Amino acid sequence: MDFQKLAHHQQQLGEAAKIIQNAYRHYRERLRSKRQSETEYRAAVLIQSYYRRYRQHRHFKRMHRAAAYIQKQFREKKCKLHRLEEITMQYTTPTEDTKSSPSLLLSQQSGILYVKQKPMINILMDKRDLLFLRQTLAAMRIQHAFRNHRQRRVVSRIIQKLINISKLRMKLRKFYEIDSKDKFDQEPRED
Repeated sequence: MDFQKLAHHQQQLGEAAKIIQNAYRHYRERLRSKRQSETEYRAAVLIQSYYRRYRQHRHFKRMHRAAAYIQKQFREKKCKLHRLEEITMQYTTPTEDTKSSPSLLLSQQSGILYVKQKPMINILMDKRDLLFLRQTLAAMRIQHAFRNHRQRRVVSRIIQKLINISKLRMKLRKFYEIDSKDKFDQEPRED
């Protein structure tokens, strides 16, 4: 009997050891899983922060390039306008020399235009520059005319809308006046 009790006790100890080992394995697995999820979480946070930094840097670079492009375009336009003003001033400001004689002398052989601005000073101007000046002035006139045309169209549309609204108001007033007269003109019923 002692042998059976001992065997039974050994069997219970073995089952208890298996349960303890199984619980320990599960505990160890949970710890490993928790560590892994924490590591993955930290990695995800790090990746997100790097990505945000990358996006911010890319946005900053894009804004920097855009600002540089705008500044370049502004400087070029300012330079062209300044040059255009200088050229137009040469043609539009009369001087003592230009009042008495023609101001433009064109040499057919060389294709160079001489502009006498002041006594003893000749300014050389290519045919290309003169063509550029004429085209620019023509474009400016066309743009000005188109802007005025577009503005007149907008104003006429607004006026048309206001006229239509006032016509509708008049119709509504007449309708309500007629409708209210009909109600008052009827004889009261005697029941």
